Amino acid sequence: MPAEYVAGMRQSPFWSALEAVAHTIAYDGRIMGSTMSGAPLPADRWAAVSVPTLVMYGRGTEPWLTSAARALAGLLPTASLQAVDGAQHSVAAEVLAEALRQFGEAEHAATHVE
Repeated sequence: MPAEYVAGMRQSPFWSALEAVAHTIAYDGRIMGSTMSGAPLPADRWAAVSVPTLVMYGRGTEPWLTSAARALAGLLPTASLQAVDGAQHSVAAEVLAEALRQFGEAEHAATHVE
């Protein structure tokens, strides 16, 4: 990452949280590989996913993260895409839990039709 970006990031209120997970970032990059490069996602990597998947993004988040969520939801065969009002990249646990509960209930109802 360019030094001028790091200097700006150190001024952010999120810097201490980033430092706390710094030791995991290399692993994130290795697992995510080229999917974080801005290139189109490889369609064949996602085609075998068969479980219902909820892809979420905060309406206030950076456009490139929103684009990534939309691209992933477009490739997952069983994905639902949900924007979260009032959220950015991070979402409050209560908001996340409620969205997951509603998604689970909707999926349960869809698969258990009498």
